[in-house]
Amino acid sequence: MVKTVSDYKNLAVSEKKRIVKIGVIDGEIDKEHIAFSDLYSIKKRYFSDNITDSDITHGTSVLGVICGNNDLGIGDSRYLEVMNAVILSDGLASSGNLKQAIEWCIEQEVEVINVSVAFTIFRKELLEIINSDKAKNILFIFSNGNFDTQKRILKKEVNNMIFVGATDSNGNKAYMNSNSNADVYFQGIDIMTAIGENKFQNMKGTTYSTAIATGLSVKKLQSTKSREENQVKYLKNFIFSQSTIHGE
Repeated sequence: MVKTVSDYKNLAVSEKKRIVKIGVIDGEIDKEHIAFSDLYSIKKRYFSDNITDSDITHGTSVLGVICGNNDLGIGDSRYLEVMNAVILSDGLASSGNLKQAIEWCIEQEVEVINVSVAFTIFRKELLEIINSDKAKNILFIFSNGNFDTQKRILKKEVNNMIFVGATDSNGNKAYMNSNSNADVYFQGIDIMTAIGENKFQNMKGTTYSTAIATGLSVKKLQSTKSREENQVKYLKNFIFSQSTIHGE
């Protein structure tokens, strides 16, 4: 059976609820959207300027999948703190801004970082930050990219980092996937989510497959008593258990 956002929203987990803090490195999120009326809190930090409406749509739609109200999102927004690191500027983001955004999210003591922006070159200094002692208990969830994204250059495997690809309506790898192999694949088409100005729209892309993986992480963490030292490992296991397609 092909799993959708609704299936993950209704996934049975423990009824315990604790407040979870995540980083969303993306465009600016429209925090006034009705989809986030119950959101516990959101804090923003800007690492770019020249922010366009499409950048806001991108960031807002990602959070909509993670925790939007009205059965749109997977996690419970009432127990979610969002650190919105704004790096998109007219659809583009630099590796330097990504590095600064990650450092800021680490300082905010987030548990998961969602990056629904495709990056293909991971330089040594960036991997050192992700693999550092202060970040080793944070799960980094990256989009694997769409269509003709250049093949990823990642010279060192990092245990707390996964790449997410998209499936089609039949549960197979979708046509829009990039040339790089993802670690895990989730629904990537016909995803209804918030898009800004209190509007909603069906979206597609690995952007939203990535948000599904983050939403699952949020849902799982909200059902636990407290942050644990080994939670990256069990979060990865949980995410992989919810997908029928894994990397080769």
